[in-house]
Amino acid sequence: MIENCVVCGKMKTPGGSMATQCEDCRKRVWELYKDIPGEWKDALFSLDLSDAAMAIYEEYNVQGLEWGVIAEYIMLIGVGLKSEADLRGVLVKEGRLRPDEARTLAREIVSLYFE
Repeated sequence: MIENCVVCGKMKTPGGSMATQCEDCRKRVWELYKDIPGEWKDALFSLDLSDAAMAIYEEYNVQGLEWGVIAEYIMLIGVGLKSEADLRGVLVKEGRLRPDEARTLAREIVSLYFE
């Protein structure tokens, strides 16, 4: 379970709507989100891309890490606050994947959105 904000590392405020971020970072992410190009916004919230990414996630049988966390990382990567390496790290630590599995899963998911 992620207890600290994935953006800044501070302790999260309990009960927030975005489970992996503190209040300040939630605001910052949405401010950045407003400025990204429309086609990126469409991609970040595309149902087809989300379904494809979720299918990849399920294929790897990720344990201990909810899909919502992966979706948040995708958005954070899209606004430039996180990288594919950060996603790999959380897949190893929280998702209990081997590093090689995490690398492949992160690459497959990120490539759906950003290549």
